[in-house]
Amino acid sequence: MSTFDYSNPVKFYFGAGKFNQLGEIAAKHGQNVLLVVSDSTKHTGQLERAQQALSDAGITFAIYDRFMQNPLSTLVEEGAALARDKHCDLVIGIGGGSAMDMAKGIAFCACNEGSIWDYVFGKKQAQHALPVILIPTTAGTGSEANRTAVFTNPQTHDKKRAG
Repeated sequence: MSTFDYSNPVKFYFGAGKFNQLGEIAAKHGQNVLLVVSDSTKHTGQLERAQQALSDAGITFAIYDRFMQNPLSTLVEEGAALARDKHCDLVIGIGGGSAMDMAKGIAFCACNEGSIWDYVFGKKQAQHALPVILIPTTAGTGSEANRTAVFTNPQTHDKKRAG
């Protein structure tokens, strides 16, 4: 019988009312947040609830909502530039798999120079990223449970997994 060791440093907060603890949880990781949100979070009130929870915890935030399904690497890099410009020390992604993948990519690119493709193809190595909190609003993507993400290169239309 084969054996293996598996390490996946993801901490889950699960259960009724956990969303209400967002400010308290975020405060453990940073005080200046980039919220990466899908359009659906605006219509459901989740964005407003997240903003209120962060404000109540004394956390400042900026919002990045420019993305689509199969996130473009150029938008990831744009979000990372905003995170650097706003001196963010934490990224929170709220939405489906694409929003969560964007949040992961932004957190990575905010701390590492150059194109994300340099890292995907092993031309550069990195060890750091901003902390990330992911709040799934859809079932089934599993993006909140791992460190990988999928991005699309708008020049080549290549879709690659990173992480």
